[in-house]
Amino acid sequence: MKQKIAASFIMGFISIGLILFIIVSTNAGFSEQFFGKWCRS
Repeated sequence: MKQKIAASFIMGFISIGLILFIIVSTNAGFSEQFFGKWCRS
């Protein structure tokens, strides 16, 4: 049971990170400040 909960959290973080990556890259483009904006979002 604990493994399923941990796997769910890990998949959630990966999904959120990927979605934020796509949104920031679409809105801001790939510039020198891209990773800073991505981390702050």
